Amino acid sequence: MLDPTQYRLAETIAKQQLPTWRIAQRHTLEVFEKAGFPVRANSFADLRPLIDTMQENRFDSYVRELGGLTPARRSMLMAALRDICILQLKYLNTQEVVVPFSTVMSALAIYQKISLLKPDFKSILEIGPGCGYTSLFFARHEGLENYSSVEACESFYLLQSLLDTHLFGSNFREYAAVPSQSSGDSSWHGGGYFRSDDYEHLNTLTVAGSACHREICSHYPWWRIPDLAGCGRKFDVITSNANLNEFSVGALTEYLALSYQLLADDGIFFFQCPGWNHDGRDTNRFLYEAGFAPLFLAAGTVELRLGGEGGAGGRLIRQEFTVPNGVLVKRGHPLWAGQFRSECFTQPTVCFAEPRLLDAFFPAEAGSLPDRHDLLEELGASLSSS
Repeated sequence: MLDPTQYRLAETIAKQQLPTWRIAQRHTLEVFEKAGFPVRANSFADLRPLIDTMQENRFDSYVRELGGLTPARRSMLMAALRDICILQLKYLNTQEVVVPFSTVMSALAIYQKISLLKPDFKSILEIGPGCGYTSLFFARHEGLENYSSVEACESFYLLQSLLDTHLFGSNFREYAAVPSQSSGDSSWHGGGYFRSDDYEHLNTLTVAGSACHREICSHYPWWRIPDLAGCGRKFDVITSNANLNEFSVGALTEYLALSYQLLADDGIFFFQCPGWNHDGRDTNRFLYEAGFAPLFLAAGTVELRLGGEGGAGGRLIRQEFTVPNGVLVKRGHPLWAGQFRSECFTQPTVCFAEPRLLDAFFPAEAGSLPDRHDLLEELGASLSSS
């Protein structure tokens, strides 16, 4: 389990080995620090204020955007909330747990949209997961082969590491951990200096790559981005939520280049919210210059009329988006050539050649808008019975 001391030691060693300080500067968290966000954590107890953050008061809006909570979605939500409560009881030494309705609901919305856009996905890379709650749903995704993530904020990174350890167990690999193995022969320490009965021979067993230690979840800090770039995987989905506008320009350029390199030809780049645009940047321009073509861009209230002649008649569909959403593809995707034009980076943009977009963003399925008091009672009963 990664703790703050280990993280900072690994980061310090990594910074000492960089060819220039400007690489580290690229991944500083200027927006977070200006807002007073706790980017560092001295203990696990410091993570408690982060349990429900960045999505405050959006629970009802996300539920409505998904067309309500069906029984299946409600079950997924409750299972995720239960995991977060158990995590707090296990690691944060508290008997009063924070129930992050809005933040987990945001993660469920991300998972639902991705699952409808790419139902057969087996690998996913997330850039800047924040609280890390998408892993609550990716961990349960049938057929998942790898979920990788990269993060530059220490406090968020430690929360993600706790959660991924909890969810993936021995199938989790922490890339921020300082290597403990020496390239030398450890038996040298005993040779000639101690009697053989002074210590017991250390029995070890290498399990890397075995079924019990298959790497399904891979967690990278910012200084291990080169290792992520060279991981040898192509991801079916790459997602970056509520952060594209908040990265430094250098980090944004680097992450988009990384995404273009690692995205499978038929994969999708998805975002739910581009983040706070603190410097007035045109993020669409960066996406275009990186080689991505939009299949879908929308924000606010969007109305589309389907069918009919010359825009008349047909079925009217409507959606109120909680935050802007986007789906993009790279060269090699069958729809890239028709969409790779600067004029496509307007809102709304809908590529009707991909019918899954309507299923993901304009759901016809109707569910309920639950009362959070009822959900709290149900959650309490579930925790009491465990």
